[in-house]
Amino acid sequence: MMKSGDTYRKLAEVLRALASVPDEEIHKLFENGVLKAFLPGEFFIRNGEIPKKYAFVAIGNS
Repeated sequence: MMKSGDTYRKLAEVLRALASVPDEEIHKLFENGVLKAFLPGEFFIRNGEIPKKYAFVAIGNS
């Protein structure tokens, strides 16, 4: 379960800006989500891999 209030608020704002997403649905998303930090050089997915998860990047560099 995600615990970071700032991250939750930022992502909720983005979701609301993109579509009319009810608060209840946003809550469900975060109830089942995992907040994960990656160190420099770590990857969520590499080129050519088939994704089995989805992610939202709160802060980072490309």
